[in-house]
Amino acid sequence: MKRFSSPLVSCLWLKENLGKPGIKVLDGSWHMPHTNRNGYQEYLKEHIPTAKFFDIDIISDTNIPLPHMLPDISLFEEKVTELGITNNDKIIVYDTAFMSACRVWYTFKLFGHDNCNILDGGLMKWKKMGFPVISQNEEEQEKKQQPLERYKVKEFRKEWLRDLNQILKNLELNSEYMIDARSAERFTGKQQEPRPGLYAGHIPGSKNLPFTKLINPETNEFKSPSEIKQLFIESGLPLLNNNEEDNSLLDKPIIASCGSGVSACNLIAALNYIGVDLSDIRLYDGSWSEYGKLENNFPIGKE
Repeated sequence: MKRFSSPLVSCLWLKENLGKPGIKVLDGSWHMPHTNRNGYQEYLKEHIPTAKFFDIDIISDTNIPLPHMLPDISLFEEKVTELGITNNDKIIVYDTAFMSACRVWYTFKLFGHDNCNILDGGLMKWKKMGFPVISQNEEEQEKKQQPLERYKVKEFRKEWLRDLNQILKNLELNSEYMIDARSAERFTGKQQEPRPGLYAGHIPGSKNLPFTKLINPETNEFKSPSEIKQLFIESGLPLLNNNEEDNSLLDKPIIASCGSGVSACNLIAALNYIGVDLSDIRLYDGSWSEYGKLENNFPIGKE
């Protein structure tokens, strides 16, 4: 039986452990361009004390003409070192709008840093509990400092990723489930994509679970494991009944996608939260920004 560890930590846990040696906090906030919100500017205005900002647009492979694609090992090591993080640190990631913290969490997991968790409820819950926030110029620790040691990636789990060719192959073989985190309107093609140059619709055979359904809107916290499991079942994903001998919930791996590989990670975190091992989940990093390009003319589902 695989050992299960929750991807989440509570705001109370972080408050009690904030500032202890080996605890590093990251603000991973990112927003869709059409929202006119800027994660970094919001971080400068207010953030959890000691938090550094993880920019998924900067810590990305800019040689690929797609939004915030995962970085290569060298860039990841460089940027994580600049953030003052070492291989032995426990990392807590949060955001301001239940959008991108899970992406940062999954990135660290992908690069072999397992001691990483998502702050359940994010900054919204933290503030609701009356815990402190600071601005950039209120903290001396925000000044650039030389990291104690260079961060080194010990394992890159490439097998957790899927590329376009593998997606096309899966359309033929149906060897892996697919689930899409976008809204139902975008999934069915009733609403145009917010990015230009894309068809409306989804990858044929995909299930749909809009990532916003995973949380309690009043607290920004994940719903209970039983509620989330039911949401996946209602999406059409045939989850199995796990038991003490075998805690597998899936009879084959599952690929998560979305618009650009960000909110798909919210589904990945939710699957992990209900007991699906990360080794049974794949991320299609290019997602609809790649598959749905007008010049591709691949099969498209709209039902």
